[in-house]
Amino acid sequence: MTTGHFLETNQKDCCDKHYNYDLAACMGKSSTVALGYYPDWSQTESKCVKDANVPDYMRQKAATYIFDDIESCCKRFYNWEANK
Repeated sequence: MTTGHFLETNQKDCCDKHYNYDLAACMGKSSTVALGYYPDWSQTESKCVKDANVPDYMRQKAATYIFDDIESCCKRFYNWEANK
C-alpha cells in the first residue's frame, strides 16, 4: 500500500501523526484524562480549571491554552484579577 502525506496504514499511526493532541478521541475512546489547567470561559467568574472537558480548539493549541499549574493559567488569561 502506498501512503502519502496524509495516509497511514493503520488508525494508530494516523492518530499519532495527525491527532496527537487528542489521541483518545481519534482512537474512538473518550478522553477522561485532565490535560492541565485551561481558562473556563463558560462560567461568569474568571477561573482556570483542570478536568477532561477541554474544548477541542484548546486541545489543538495546547501550548497556548493548557498549563501545568493554575498560577500560570490565571496569570496568562486573568491577570487583571490579581490586582483586585
